[in-house]
Amino acid sequence: MSYPKDLDEYNAAELEQELRQRAQKRSQGKCDYCNRPRDTPPCKFPHRHEAIPGNSASFKIVESDNFGGDYPDESVLPLPFMTREHATSVAEAINGGFPNNMPRFWRVVTGDYALKPGFEP
Repeated sequence: MSYPKDLDEYNAAELEQELRQRAQKRSQGKCDYCNRPRDTPPCKFPHRHEAIPGNSASFKIVESDNFGGDYPDESVLPLPFMTREHATSVAEAINGGFPNNMPRFWRVVTGDYALKPGFEP
């Protein structure tokens, strides 16, 4: 999508139409900027590719502390959003390849999960 004129040059009807079109794309599970499915690699607006509540492909894998520390310094595995079943099988494959006493492990979370930070003095 390109913006042929400045925001203040649009009238109310044009702005309402734009918002309706964006809402329709989001309800179809697409990015309202690039029109691609949200579980594809993001465009220049990655926040628009975040999971949609109720979307079956709205799970991601997070690397976390295996010992339950207060500051797990979590990070997201850089993969597209997946179904719960697919994400679980990927996380199990990763975890299964390492000993149980590894300091890190990978788990499945919903797309709107907030990462827990590491310790910062």
